[in-house]
Amino acid sequence: MPPHKVGRVLAQSWRKRGYLLYDLPMSMRISSQAKTVLNVLAERRCHLTAEEILSSLDNIGMATVYRALDHLTERGLIRRLALGKKIAGYEYVRDSHV
Repeated sequence: MPPHKVGRVLAQSWRKRGYLLYDLPMSMRISSQAKTVLNVLAERRCHLTAEEILSSLDNIGMATVYRALDHLTERGLIRRLALGKKIAGYEYVRDSHV
């Protein structure tokens, strides 16, 4: 199985068991900045743009936020949504909407 699919399946199984974001296994290799971005998305119940995520963070630059968003999307932890021609929103992948 390709590495990106292994990460996605592993993340889904951890979410189903109810583990918290910071309990993800070390094999996921997520930077501390990416975990911070992931926590921002997980705390909110709506989609956010990269600029909205950046405005809620300190000491993280725009390039770092975009790299983290790309990495988390590849891992299957977040979903990218096309909100317009040049705007993308991101949301935390949940098993069910509450």
